[in-house]
Amino acid sequence: MPIELNESNFYQTIKNTDGLVLVDFHAPWCGPCRMLSPILEKLQNVQVVKVNGDDNQNLVTEEAITAYPTIVFYRNGQEIRRELGLRSLDQLQDIVDEHNGG
Repeated sequence: MPIELNESNFYQTIKNTDGLVLVDFHAPWCGPCRMLSPILEKLQNVQVVKVNGDDNQNLVTEEAITAYPTIVFYRNGQEIRRELGLRSLDQLQDIVDEHNGG
């Protein structure tokens, strides 16, 4: 089950998580976001965290999120890739595998 992050714990969590981290910036009213949720739960070899954009507007601004869902991949606290919109399990798993050296 993905962890919900907010403005107070986002940067500390992203910085201190070993390996690849996928952040799902979403909103409760977003249909594609709701469709993405069960897909994210099936991903392997990546830590998945979620940020509710409606509740964390400052973080959304700081991270330059312009649409939902936005999926951002981080390694060692640094953004390494960004995907906008709904993606399939296969597409996301391919990205995870690519960035994990597989």
